[in-house]
Amino acid sequence: MVSVDIRSGRNRRGVTHHDLDVRDPALPEIVLEERIDRVVHLAAVVTPHPNQTREFLHSADVEGTANVLTACRDGGVDHLTVMRRRIERAAGSQRRLMDI
Repeated sequence: MVSVDIRSGRNRRGVTHHDLDVRDPALPEIVLEERIDRVVHLAAVVTPHPNQTREFLHSADVEGTANVLTACRDGGVDHLTVMRRRIERAAGSQRRLMDI
C-alpha cells in the first residue's frame, strides 16, 4: 500500500508514504515506480483557511485531480475511486464514493 499526502505521513507498517502535493508533477512517476494498480483519490480542501484564495482552492481541487487522472492514465492504473467534496456535502453526514 502506498499513500501520498501533503502532510507528513506517520510510519505505518506495510505502508510506503510519499510527502507530496497532488499537484506535484512527480506524481505520475511515483505511480509507475510503485506499480500502483488501484487509486483512491480523497484529496480535497474540506475547510478552507481564510488566507486561501479562490485560485489556490481551484488549483488544489481541480488541477490536483487532473494530475491524479494523468498519473493514473500514464501509470496504467486499473481502477480509480474518487471522493469529491461536493458529493460529501450533498450527502450530508453519509459519505458516498463515486467510481469512474
